[in-house]
Amino acid sequence: LAYSYGDDAADGGELMSETISGLLDGIPVNGFVALDFDGIATMNEIAGGVSVTAICDVSRADINEGETVKLTDEQAVYYVTERDSHSADIGTNASRMERQKQYIYAWLDIFMDKLRGDPLYALEAYDMSRQYVTTDMTKMQMVYLAVSMKNPDISDEMYSLPGSYSRSGYYDEYLVDKGKLSDMLIEIFYKKM
Repeated sequence: LAYSYGDDAADGGELMSETISGLLDGIPVNGFVALDFDGIATMNEIAGGVSVTAICDVSRADINEGETVKLTDEQAVYYVTERDSHSADIGTNASRMERQKQYIYAWLDIFMDKLRGDPLYALEAYDMSRQYVTTDMTKMQMVYLAVSMKNPDISDEMYSLPGSYSRSGYYDEYLVDKGKLSDMLIEIFYKKM
């Protein structure tokens, strides 16, 4: 939400970084990359299409739960963005976030395979997507990060903040459990000596 209060995408990114750092008890955010929803199709194109086994129905993409499909660029947009905001159910965003994580993992597998075959592919991918990306990192920093992740195993490094959804009025709100968050931060960022 902090991102949307920026005067432009770069300002929104800075606000987002400050807000996240504050939420994480002052742990610094050393860089951010924000992808505009309009860039999802291009990211799918960069990977040559991403295959997923649908974890729920996404009617606008004509995808049914349990179906394995190689997403077209248009389907990828719907798969990672759609949710039923008119639903009486609380927390429909959680389902969308699970699809986003699933897509990111599958996309990274494909992208990293391409990088192992041609490290310069990172430059091509950057050039294809840069009109949809806002970041405070330089092109060379982004390429360095991509190339240095030769064998990324981020499956256990993407976390959801502990908490619960509630609704007062029309909008859902996610309430972070500060105690559990502090425990999680200690487990992730600190080593017992």
